[in-house]
Amino acid sequence: MRKRILAVLLIVVMVLGLISCGEKKEDLTGKWIGEDEYFELYSDGTGIVTSLDDDGNEETSYAITWIAENGRLKITFDLGMLGTISSAADYELSKSTLICTFDDDGTTEEYHRE
Repeated sequence: MRKRILAVLLIVVMVLGLISCGEKKEDLTGKWIGEDEYFELYSDGTGIVTSLDDDGNEETSYAITWIAENGRLKITFDLGMLGTISSAADYELSKSTLICTFDDDGTTEEYHRE
């Protein structure tokens, strides 16, 4: 009986270990500041992107929706009467630094969490 209980406990521990090895969802919510823009990502999948002029002043803002999965970030911009446009990037998150490599032109941008 005691061996059976130990065997069951071992199986439970192994299953929990395998589950915990699954991919973690990284928290990208918050304000991210880059060289030419900053964006705020909210936990409900919405946000705002604001472009900055050469002096660092706010220039244009757009409402967005976003999703991040498996190291990919997809942002859809709401352009009002002009419709929507989407952009996707591979991303790496390290502490408070987010590095995005965008699909459309291959550029890499670095953002820092405020």
